[in-house]
Amino acid sequence: MEKLLLATLAAEGTLATTLFTPTGPAGVLAFYARPGISLGLIFCNEFFTDFILGFIVFAYADPLNYIVPHKTLPWLIGFSYTVAIWGYGPVGLAANTARDLSGRFAALTIWGIRAWGGQYAAIAALTNFPATILGYITYEMILVDLRLCSKQPFI
Repeated sequence: MEKLLLATLAAEGTLATTLFTPTGPAGVLAFYARPGISLGLIFCNEFFTDFILGFIVFAYADPLNYIVPHKTLPWLIGFSYTVAIWGYGPVGLAANTARDLSGRFAALTIWGIRAWGGQYAAIAALTNFPATILGYITYEMILVDLRLCSKQPFI
């Protein structure tokens, strides 16, 4: 029955638009771009969200940050990811390579190479690395007071 349905959708030319979308059956396992949203918007959404998440995680985990107790780090980082996914997920947000690739590999196992996701898969899987690194560098350059790291008294 499933092969007949897939053959019918393929013959009509609507297989990819029906099956491999966020609301289609493959969208239960993997992330796919919503129809009509440009890849540039998805890239900007992914990059800036991952940049802010990286900035926040390094700010929370900074040993010189006395405002945030270290016992609350898992809760605060989890809450930050939750807010980011709730707020920016509808456009298309993976925010983590493991979160994206695990579901994508499951979809590939079931539906084959057609379930890969095209250029969106590369954006979702690879954007978080440079964005998080840039978030860390920005945090270190702007908010870290190097005088507190050294043994010398304040000038």
